[in-house]
Amino acid sequence: KNKKLVHIFTAAIERRLFDWKLKSGKKKGLVEIAFDVGKVILPRNNRHQDFFEIEVEIKRGGEEFIEAVKDKILKIAPSAKIQPLSKSEQGSRLYLKHKK
Repeated sequence: KNKKLVHIFTAAIERRLFDWKLKSGKKKGLVEIAFDVGKVILPRNNRHQDFFEIEVEIKRGGEEFIEAVKDKILKIAPSAKIQPLSKSEQGSRLYLKHKK
């Protein structure tokens, strides 16, 4: 009650995406691949964190298609890491780290 919504960070992200049709035996799938590049910015003190992400989303099919895409990405870019945190969670952590 009586809580106020406060702007604590901005995710300034540029996104490029495409759909990828996949087959696994008789199953067909459609996965969206999005490349996000930008910064998470704290407007109060202008601190920022660079942001680079490949987001994979199933549009049609099952989880096996996500695994297939993940395996392909890791073959191409073995140093890629899985990011379990959403953009929102990353922005909130940056805010808490630099909160004054």
